[in-house]
Amino acid sequence: MAPTLGQTSSQPLPSKELGIFRKVVKNFELRQYKNALRCAKQILEKQQYANHGETIAMKALILDNMGKYGEALELAKKGVASDIKSYLCWHVYGLVSKTHRKYDEAIKAFKMALRLDKDNHQVLRDLSMCQLQSRDYEGFRDTCYSLLSTKGMNKAVWMGYAVAHHLLGDYDMALKTLDLYQKSSQWDRSTEYEMSEFTFYQNMILHDSGNYEAALQHLETNSSILCDKLRYHQTRTELLIKLNRLSDAENVCLILLNRNPEDKKSYQLLQKCRGIEDEEANPEDAIKIYEEMSSKYPKANLPKVHPIYFLKGKAFEKAILPVIVNYIRKGVPSLFKLLRNVYNDSSKVEFIEKFFTKKITEFEENSKTASLTDDGLEESPDVLLWLYILAAQHFDYLNQFQKAIEYSDKARNHTPTALDGLITCARVRKHSGDILTAISILVEATELDIGDRFLNTKCAKYMFHVGDIKGAGEMVSKFTRENECHEMYMDDMQCMWFQYCYARAAYRKNMFGESLKKLQQIESHFTQFYSDQFDFHGYCMRRMTLPEYVRFLRMEDNIRDHDFFERAAVLAMKIYLRMLDRPSDFVISPEEKKAKEEEERRQKKIAEKENKNKGKEKEKKPTEAELISPKNLDPDFLAHPENPLEEATKFASSIVNSHGKNIEAAILAFEVYYRKEKPLLMLQALKKAIDLDPKNGLVHVASLKFLKYYHNDLKCEGILKEAIDVSVDKIFVEKDVEKLNDLFMKKCSNSLADKIAEIKGSYVLNKLSTSECCDKLLDLFTNGIDEISGVTFKACDQLLMDVCVGSVCGDVGDRFIPKLKNTLCEIFPGAIFYTI
Repeated sequence: MAPTLGQTSSQPLPSKELGIFRKVVKNFELRQYKNALRCAKQILEKQQYANHGETIAMKALILDNMGKYGEALELAKKGVASDIKSYLCWHVYGLVSKTHRKYDEAIKAFKMALRLDKDNHQVLRDLSMCQLQSRDYEGFRDTCYSLLSTKGMNKAVWMGYAVAHHLLGDYDMALKTLDLYQKSSQWDRSTEYEMSEFTFYQNMILHDSGNYEAALQHLETNSSILCDKLRYHQTRTELLIKLNRLSDAENVCLILLNRNPEDKKSYQLLQKCRGIEDEEANPEDAIKIYEEMSSKYPKANLPKVHPIYFLKGKAFEKAILPVIVNYIRKGVPSLFKLLRNVYNDSSKVEFIEKFFTKKITEFEENSKTASLTDDGLEESPDVLLWLYILAAQHFDYLNQFQKAIEYSDKARNHTPTALDGLITCARVRKHSGDILTAISILVEATELDIGDRFLNTKCAKYMFHVGDIKGAGEMVSKFTRENECHEMYMDDMQCMWFQYCYARAAYRKNMFGESLKKLQQIESHFTQFYSDQFDFHGYCMRRMTLPEYVRFLRMEDNIRDHDFFERAAVLAMKIYLRMLDRPSDFVISPEEKKAKEEEERRQKKIAEKENKNKGKEKEKKPTEAELISPKNLDPDFLAHPENPLEEATKFASSIVNSHGKNIEAAILAFEVYYRKEKPLLMLQALKKAIDLDPKNGLVHVASLKFLKYYHNDLKCEGILKEAIDVSVDKIFVEKDVEKLNDLFMKKCSNSLADKIAEIKGSYVLNKLSTSECCDKLLDLFTNGIDEISGVTFKACDQLLMDVCVGSVCGDVGDRFIPKLKNTLCEIFPGAIFYTI
């Protein structure tokens, strides 16, 4: 909808031009943009009206809707400059700024428009949406109040006013607003579904306020108008438990289990009702629940499986045998996924291993008489296959790769066409480091079932791991649109696993620009996710889906907690820090530049030839996001930024302000701020890492680094110094670096990660030189490696890469890397380790 004609303009038009201006507005509303531009041109081409602000503003709005965002923004600014007293010019400038996602700028513009026309409903509505998007809840509340003064019968305004108070924690006012709306004539016109959602939202506010008694009474009073009975029962159960009415809550839990006996949450609630807070501490009472439900619902799987996680000894053995037997007989591939949750108990692991090794021996000796149970029931021929697969997965999880490979090969030889056997065989070899063999096995599997997208995805990931970017691209292209570049297709589909694996593969091949391009695209996806919520603000208010809308806002606030964003941020920060530490890695030699140009010319010729054979491909149009906030994704540009530390800070800031669980991301954010000498931000990043895992070796090394800086290099005074001192006192139990390091050495485990942290800590404290650290590393892997836990191919591969770039103990030189690599290859025969 176009802004109404300006009443505050300092540039009034004569009747003829005013008529043309009205045509501009009308054509815009009819989406006849070319006609609207033609009419605007008639006014602006006249010398005396060439700088007519409102016409320029309308032209900006038209171009904005036509997708010419850059030109629209420039014209919107010009319109305001030409007629600063026109509310229409300010309104348009706000609308165009909103398109460019400059919400703070848009809010300022809308507020200026309201100064000139304070009761303009359209401006108020646009302002309220921008305030919601930028999480200015107080401003949103005030704007909704102004809207209620002018549009008191608008349902969305009432809902917005209630939501604003709810999000600000003013629960009484939120409920009062909803009660007033309920008494209005609008309520009678609500649909049954809208009444149900409205009631659930009232209950949500009561629940959030902590008034559980009132929430329960409200829920039971209005139960007849609630459409979602499942949500009603779940909410009622939670409220009854919080009010300690456990007997009533148990009855509702039984109703929920009757609806779905596979719902894990319902079992947890039932345990609470019966006073079982910890099922491992009270297994006798907990097992009664699952036995009762198992007899009541014999086809339900969860009550049979879940007890294996808390039972021990003979009770565990009795519970787990039927599960393993049933799953093997049915050929369920996810059996080990269920079992691995008990692998923190060595006695359980021993029993499982003893069972399947015994059965494998029996079936290998005489498959006709062998049986999984003592009743002698005849088994199908594929039982041995699933026993082999289980054995391979078991030993693979325990890092006993020789046995895992032996059993996976037996599974492959038993049934060469069984895809699950081939996948297990490939996975075992990948974990042992022999990724090339794993790829060849997966390629074989994909040929058996060319329509299996999972197999193609898995194979592409393995190819990326060895740096075969071209092969991985060809693999995923089997499921992309015909005659379309697979890379562009995956980017358009926001396929982040592909982009991240591509970035990691490019990084390992020192293609830093290509790697950063993919990482920046991942970052753009999350920016887009956040921007996409804008259209839902008004929609959810109108549809009254308010409980889910509030949860949606809270989810969007933490959108960057996502694993893929954190992994992308880790790799991006590593690259930018490497630019500072090893700038020579980013210098392109004349020979490399010439070879790159020749390769680009060759690829161009191949593409032209393919286009002639397939027909000319349509030129890819840039997306709206790319047009609104264009990014220079040229690899050469990205690989040579003006200030790498500032680029790294963009990712570090997102990590520090999120609630993600990636501890490496928090430590790298600390490292970025350490390079910038920002002590408070360093502490913020370090505190996040400590909260995640205070015993982690990375946290210990970062703590030593900070305390050393704090005691020796911190240069600040006054309030800032006081704030730092207070934070240090809160975060660190021991502030002396030597004592802190000794404390860690005494308490650290015998894991590879902690052993590496010991070496890095000694290097940070200048107790060991680089050459001494190198000797320690070699000694670690040559003497007593069998006694160290966590020695996986993945961990060793990452360690070698870290040593190469100098993030373990500085620049180790060219001679040490081959020594360490050869040592690791002795531990993982056939493995492929990458170095720079």
